[in-house]
Amino acid sequence: MSAGKDEASSGFLLDAPNSLNTNFYLLVGANAYGYTNLASSSTATGDVDTYALLLNVGYSYTVISTSQVLYPPGVETMAFVLSRYGALTTIPIKNGDYYYTTFIATDSLYYIQTISPYRDWE
Repeated sequence: MSAGKDEASSGFLLDAPNSLNTNFYLLVGANAYGYTNLASSSTATGDVDTYALLLNVGYSYTVISTSQVLYPPGVETMAFVLSRYGALTTIPIKNGDYYYTTFIATDSLYYIQTISPYRDWE
């Protein structure tokens, strides 16, 4: 299934924006792939990517974020759900090697914002 428009769809040549002013989007039930820029991950906020997501009101949705650490220091990617106005809707919960969050849609437009902060594993 197509992921919508993620960083992989551009061959990782484009970075998803860190704001709600994004033309990157996700489709329900699809995987999305991004690349964490270690230069931006070494800052306080790290690499932030924002994707629009259209949903059906009244349905429950779960967002899962995972990381593949290719070299130390690594990053952990967390996915936050924001309202159409940018308000934080959910906070991800860590479960082993991944983060997840579940919510019931009360609107049709949400944003998924992935944050990959720098982690010093030493």
